[in-house]
Amino acid sequence: MCGGIVSPTSREEMDNSGFGGLKIKNFNRYKGVIGALFVIIIIGVFSFNIYAQPNAVSVKVDGSVIGIAKGQQQVEEIVEALHKEKEVDGLSLSCISTIEFEPIKAKKDEIMEEDQAASVLEETLVFHYGAFGIFVDGQEKVILEDMKLAEKVVQDVKESYLPANSDSDEINILELKAAEKITIEPVEVDKEDIVSYEDALEALKFGEEEVTYYQVESGDSLWTIAEKNGMRVSELEEANPEINGTLLNIGQDVRLIKPEPAFNVQVKYEQVAEQAISSPVKYVNTDSLFRGQQKVQEAGSSGKKEVTYFIEVENGKILEKKIVDEVVIEEPKTKVVSVGTKVMTASRGGGGSGPLAWPIRGSITSPYGYRSGGFHTGIDISGKTGDPIYSAEAGSVIFSGWRGGYGNLVIVDHGDGVTTYYAHASQRLVSSGAQVKRGDLVAKVGSTGNSTGPHLHFEVRINGQPDNPTKYVRN
Repeated sequence: MCGGIVSPTSREEMDNSGFGGLKIKNFNRYKGVIGALFVIIIIGVFSFNIYAQPNAVSVKVDGSVIGIAKGQQQVEEIVEALHKEKEVDGLSLSCISTIEFEPIKAKKDEIMEEDQAASVLEETLVFHYGAFGIFVDGQEKVILEDMKLAEKVVQDVKESYLPANSDSDEINILELKAAEKITIEPVEVDKEDIVSYEDALEALKFGEEEVTYYQVESGDSLWTIAEKNGMRVSELEEANPEINGTLLNIGQDVRLIKPEPAFNVQVKYEQVAEQAISSPVKYVNTDSLFRGQQKVQEAGSSGKKEVTYFIEVENGKILEKKIVDEVVIEEPKTKVVSVGTKVMTASRGGGGSGPLAWPIRGSITSPYGYRSGGFHTGIDISGKTGDPIYSAEAGSVIFSGWRGGYGNLVIVDHGDGVTTYYAHASQRLVSSGAQVKRGDLVAKVGSTGNSTGPHLHFEVRINGQPDNPTKYVRN
């Protein structure tokens, strides 16, 4: 029943005392008159009592009159029927309103019909369902229908932040907890306040903000989606941690508002991972190879080790990661590499089979091919600033100027798709369009552009593609 039903106060009994102390002279003389008056009084009192007798009750709900009903029993029966109508399996139900009754005399048209009384009571009475609220640091976040479901939601939110394969032998969960104080308490609420498991999970994990979604279209990327919606890519990644580093699919929903979880989940765990141990490299000098050349004598092999990490994470973000243990499973084998020390000399004199002449005399300090920092498209020949640089063959100067990392550069076209490059020059002594003969002075050694010291960077290109110059110059 409701919070309280106050019955009417009993009416005082009428005073039936007689006319004590009244003396009437000549009673016999007026006996007939007195008798008639007495009968009239009795009839009047009886008629008055019949007319004034309460025939209804004024009904108050929580202190406010809601109408006039036929009687208290009728109202109580209506309340009981409403209670049964609103019952939901698994939920306790109570009426928290206070109902008061006051007997009154009312006209027939002032008394509510039963269906009208039922309608008014349904609108004014407050029914609350017994449920369970999840509180974070004392603030109510969501309400569910029972304790076990509320506990499951909290636990599932926590476990959603566990690392992948957390149940494998490689991962040992040390701690899984909420940073804030989480309590589950009984509450009485309107039915509309009780949410489903899915809605509770969403509210706790992604906060109470309204989350809007963007549907991925053909050609979309996180960058284009962020630009379309006035956001940064980092904000999209924070709002959608599950798609970070993965491809987007057409039709996929992407959250556009950064979620603020109702509580923060902290995870501490140890993870064991097998890692390769790089093979150590031993370099051995040899004069059987030119300087800059290398040859692997013993391949060597990588080893293996088992590394244990301690990892601390909050809401999926790594706060700390450190190695706490290492165990070598297999030792690596050393790789032995021979390093050339033989000096190749560039000389403009002497005969040979190559069609081009050496542009300067000096040692080749860096050969053609791969080296640390990338692929070397020519050869570097040592020299001093101001040393003369000669054209390797007759041709036309097609470029003389500054070009990025080359610094001061002269390019000579020798015909048949052959061109030569003379880079890092301190001075250029020819202009574009000039005709040069084999051995003509075209520039002077320098250290312009991307250079660490004076030298000539010399290239030979065949149909625009660099090739090893030593294949084309005379030995």
